[in-house]
Amino acid sequence: IMKKKFYSIVLLLTTFLFLLSPITTYGSTQTEMNIYAIYLDSPDRGDCSLIESKGHALLIDIGAYSHIPAILKQLKALGISHVDICLTHLHPDHTASLSNDATAGLRQLINYGISIDNLYLPSKDFAIYSPRYQQKCEIIENVMMAYTNIHYLTVGDTITVGDASGQVIG
Repeated sequence: IMKKKFYSIVLLLTTFLFLLSPITTYGSTQTEMNIYAIYLDSPDRGDCSLIESKGHALLIDIGAYSHIPAILKQLKALGISHVDICLTHLHPDHTASLSNDATAGLRQLINYGISIDNLYLPSKDFAIYSPRYQQKCEIIENVMMAYTNIHYLTVGDTITVGDASGQVIG
């Protein structure tokens, strides 16, 4: 219990420091970009944001598995059938995975006609912090490589969405 409490405190402090860290952003008056916070309409925890620019879309996380119908509804309302997906980390409330199926949410998007052009995952270097991370990566790779391009992100990498881009800072 003490170890769990320690990690909870470290996570809380890290989050607090991240929120206080100065972040410099650069934009161009020539860039068209829309940012949507997708309402997930569920008591389950989870996050999902959509960035759209010049007809290209990037989902940042896809919430919990129960959120997929809400995401599909929002994508349909916006006329989006192709997306890139960036999973910030591989917890079920961000990847729409089930306890026995790490790709359940991703496959449900595909089954309902959403093409996933690129799937961005955190660097495999994080495997040293989580014994199951490498295993989850391998499962996702084995299933999703038939449907999408898989990219592992490290600090300094850039993701481009239409004519907008962002850099991985940590």
